[in-house]
Amino acid sequence: AVVVDIGANTTSIGIFVEGALAYCAVLPVGGAHVTGDLSKLLKMAPEEADQLKRKHGRALAPKKEDDSTVEVRQIGQTQTRHLQRRVLFEIIESRMREIAKMVRAEHYTNRMLISANLEEHLTYIQRFVYLCFDEIHVHNVGRNQESFIRNFGTHIIPNLKWGDAQ
Repeated sequence: AVVVDIGANTTSIGIFVEGALAYCAVLPVGGAHVTGDLSKLLKMAPEEADQLKRKHGRALAPKKEDDSTVEVRQIGQTQTRHLQRRVLFEIIESRMREIAKMVRAEHYTNRMLISANLEEHLTYIQRFVYLCFDEIHVHNVGRNQESFIRNFGTHIIPNLKWGDAQ
């Protein structure tokens, strides 16, 4: 499972395997960036842009046409003006899509090696041995630590080839 928490200035990602945290990352983009987009594009004070986002915003624009409006006050203007909600939703959706692209699973594929297949573990670890790593750390996020240790001791460690790659 992947959990994404969009905070004010950062987006936190947690990848869970069998209920345990296997990987986490923090991205340098968050809700304040949405507020900044609204403030710049709609020429609004940041505080008012944030209120607009919180009160009327949506991460995804509705598929059906929405001609409803919301009142906004632009910087330097005394009168409010009507803004189509669709425009508001599209600005927010654009930034949300950018964040979503940053947290796609394929961006994290090579940062951790996960498999329930012992042959794949052997292949992964053998690569590191051939690269002359001094230490290789493995971690079992499952609950059965005894089985994990026994399987590594029986199927992985004895089958590693030490020395030059062949």
